[in-house]
Amino acid sequence: MNTPKLERIARALSRLEVRGTFSCIHREPAHGLGVDVDGVGRVELPLCEASAEALIAEATPSCFGYRDQTRHDTEVRDSLEIAGDRVHLDPRVWSRRFDRGLREVALALGFPPGVEVTARLHKLVIYRAGHFFAPHRDTERDPNMRATLVVLLPSAYEGGALVVTHGDRRVVHDTATERRDQITFLGLYADCLHEIRPVTSGYRVALTYGVHVDGPAPPPAVAEGSFPDLQGALRAHFGAGPVEEGPAWLVYLLDHHYAAQSLDWASLKNGDRVHVDALRAVASELAYDVYLALADVHEWYEFDAERGRGGHGVPPGGYGRCLGLELTLHHWVDGEGRPCHGSGEPADDSVVVSTGDPHQRAAYERSYEPWTGNEGGEAEQWYHQAALIVVPRASERHREIVGDAGEPGVGDEAITTSPPPSRVIVRSRRR
Repeated sequence: MNTPKLERIARALSRLEVRGTFSCIHREPAHGLGVDVDGVGRVELPLCEASAEALIAEATPSCFGYRDQTRHDTEVRDSLEIAGDRVHLDPRVWSRRFDRGLREVALALGFPPGVEVTARLHKLVIYRAGHFFAPHRDTERDPNMRATLVVLLPSAYEGGALVVTHGDRRVVHDTATERRDQITFLGLYADCLHEIRPVTSGYRVALTYGVHVDGPAPPPAVAEGSFPDLQGALRAHFGAGPVEEGPAWLVYLLDHHYAAQSLDWASLKNGDRVHVDALRAVASELAYDVYLALADVHEWYEFDAERGRGGHGVPPGGYGRCLGLELTLHHWVDGEGRPCHGSGEPADDSVVVSTGDPHQRAAYERSYEPWTGNEGGEAEQWYHQAALIVVPRASERHREIVGDAGEPGVGDEAITTSPPPSRVIVRSRRR
């Protein structure tokens, strides 16, 4: 799909060092800890069978979100839960260990230094024998939510591994083998696909939190000329001739998913932030402007009978050669974080670059038909993704994107959030 010039940009971005991961684990001692639950009372740790059954007696079946609906279906999720406002942790014994665990998770996930991180309790979740949660992504409940934190309370159980997938990478947290004198902090970016494998015995009990970042991330401190390979690749893409004769723009598809209400420069996750910071720095040196937007993407591929028998889903053999791509952009944000007019012009594969595997995208629809007789088969997929757009300032496309001064972008909404209960500041580790 990518031209040699686009492949050069992708290689330059892929060589950048990304510190942090998409999922992590941290442990703290559980000595002296307990949980108070309305209707149950004090629950000492490690959890015994009698306490687990007392929690179950107060719990309700878990639901899950599907688009704008809330559903209950034990074929997708089978567990029990107690609302977070009924669960209380004594700050005298929890605060130091909890704050340390949250800080370690934030560092491991690659949150930028200096940001203020909070954890907001959603619920206490109980998985007993046979319970599970099929692969899913968490809903980012407000614009500042970045990740999910799972705090596993020490108890005896088997099974119940947490499996987290991002792109072509996967990690399995088999927490059933952990020591019962520790609490386990599991962190993952909310948009990552994850599942809870079936519990085979005992009780897996966890507190689930949304992890929020408050306040803007500091701007990238990048010295001029820090990315010569990327600068050369970007200059080659746009060409040295008149602006009107070169490509109108470059569209870089990010690796993580972002909701419309959380799309801003401060919300970028892990590798996306590293790549975007580099592109912003180079664009500034070359007198280009940068924007964020959400993309609706349609791709189509060569496909033959050896890869599958038609239908939906990624076939066992994957797709063949990419034949084309088209995307449209909406919910535009300018370089200062303000909604802007944007462009309704579609982009094709001559200007779209990605460092991620398109087969791993969270497609909302896929279809393919194999070769039939002398006619070639074709596979298609449609997905939503966030994008960074680079545009020469002197171009007609730039004038279209800027639009009238002060004109809001499509879908701009005012969103308010309530103050969080606890905070930690992310500090860089000394080396």
